[in-house]
Amino acid sequence: MDATITRLRHLTMLAPQDPDLRLQLAQKLISASRFEEAVKEIRAAIAMAPNHLEARKLLKDTMALQLPE
Repeated sequence: MDATITRLRHLTMLAPQDPDLRLQLAQKLISASRFEEAVKEIRAAIAMAPNHLEARKLLKDTMALQLPE
């Protein structure tokens, strides 16, 4: 597993209510083509901050990456 992803997972356990930290983790997961895990993190961020526009856009973009061509 990518060291950055491991570090970010650890940080999210230390600060579970930080939506921006979860988005950082989601972006690293997307870079690793781990879209389902990324979507879970993005949805968690949105649950914490429903008006977080960056999170909503990232969710939309990530969902589009999962669509079959």
